[in-house]
Amino acid sequence: MTDLTQSLRVEMERFLAQFAGEKVLLIPNEGNAGDCLILASTLTAMAKASIDVEVVDNGADFRNQTVFLGGGGNLIDVYRGMRQSIEACRSKAARIVLLPHTIRGNAGLLKSLDDRVTIWCRDKRSLEHVGSLNPDLDCRLGHDMAFHCDAAELLNDPARNEFGLPQLKAGLQRVGVKVGGILSRQSFQPLRLTHAITRLPSQYSAPLSSTPNNARPLAGIGVTDSGHFDGECRQA
Repeated sequence: MTDLTQSLRVEMERFLAQFAGEKVLLIPNEGNAGDCLILASTLTAMAKASIDVEVVDNGADFRNQTVFLGGGGNLIDVYRGMRQSIEACRSKAARIVLLPHTIRGNAGLLKSLDDRVTIWCRDKRSLEHVGSLNPDLDCRLGHDMAFHCDAAELLNDPARNEFGLPQLKAGLQRVGVKVGGILSRQSFQPLRLTHAITRLPSQYSAPLSSTPNNARPLAGIGVTDSGHFDGECRQA
């Protein structure tokens, strides 16, 4: 593990240590493949912290439970999933932890949260947004849970590869792409076609000829002096 990787994990690892040996419930953030990576990385981090975690949905019995809510970019006005998960557990849980998230809007929900709740923000703008609405809330700045992924372990898990690789190939085949075609590219332009997502670093940009005709490339991620993503949104 590099020093950089360790530095990205240390704040959350210290926080999770207080739950060692405890049974907690985890409601994953719904979403795409990136959100699946966040979930896998979250489970890895919890296992390393010796936390007994049960993955549940909004219909679980939350009475007197410690409830973790998966990290991601879902607590913004254009999505409802994470808001509904918080509403499902906030009146019953003994403790609620929202893992590093991008947060916009949701003023009424954020103002209603009390001292049982800890919110982790993955960008400075989200931290400022939550603080302006509920100054007494325990709100912290932390890196995306994806940084807790043990890449070597993930890629070399035989059971995961036995299931995952055929799924990947089948999905790519449906759009006329092969795995080898992706691996042979020197670079690519990740795209998000919703207005809610933020700029992408220019160093990851590929020639415009490699992007879909209906997509506009995103222009550069902003990072604060502390190394945290600043959450600014801008399309090229």
